Amino acid sequence: MEPAVRLASAVVDPLVRPLFRPEEPHQGEALLASLVTFRGVAPALGYEDLLRTARELVRLAPDTARSHDEDEATATVLARTLWTIGEVDVTDAQAVRLGPQDFARRLRSAVPGADRELSSEAAWFHDSLLVTVCLHILHLLIRRSPALAERMAERSHRIRQLVDLNDVEALRGRPAPSAADAEFEERYLRTVVEQFNRVTIYGIDLPNPNTPDNWPLDATYLSLTAEFDAATTPRPPGTAPATATPTPRTPE
Repeated sequence: MEPAVRLASAVVDPLVRPLFRPEEPHQGEALLASLVTFRGVAPALGYEDLLRTARELVRLAPDTARSHDEDEATATVLARTLWTIGEVDVTDAQAVRLGPQDFARRLRSAVPGADRELSSEAAWFHDSLLVTVCLHILHLLIRRSPALAERMAERSHRIRQLVDLNDVEALRGRPAPSAADAEFEERYLRTVVEQFNRVTIYGIDLPNPNTPDNWPLDATYLSLTAEFDAATTPRPPGTAPATATPTPRTPE
């Protein structure tokens, strides 16, 4: 199932990557609890770090997907749900096999009633956002473990497809630029045209000193002919050296 709340991998990856340890060679499957950085002996991250990550994930979600009144409550539930990655008896291979939808359902089942304080709309948003986060987590797992991706080639391919589709849809869903942004883009384009709308050809000698040495880019092409050195190239008697002035041709 495709995520209903879409977030581009470019913004999610930097948030979920610190939640997992760098790739370490291991035989067979590895428990997710052994891969996360917020559990175990001397964990690098704590619950507050996970809560900050959850808040940022909620903040990055499209405005049309939620009511901002419950952002903090939703982030708290999301952090509690993600915390269970370090508790559930699920391996990296099992998580990939489940896929984002069922993996998210597995995590939710580990914290029953966690969203009881949320409205139905906020609970839906949390569940949809969790599926998206799980998709990017699974994508991270297959990238950090080439052996896992090779062993589960079909599932890994499907996850990559979902991430690519998610990225495209996330870009399509970006809000239209503001009036100030549109005005800046227009001024920027005009400046680029004014400064760089000329072409200069080097390495040719122009017999007419009044001929310009550069031409506008909107000229379709320049008509050029070669001039041979009279000292080294013979020519028929009574003929003059061939010369030509580059002539801009504009579109018809």
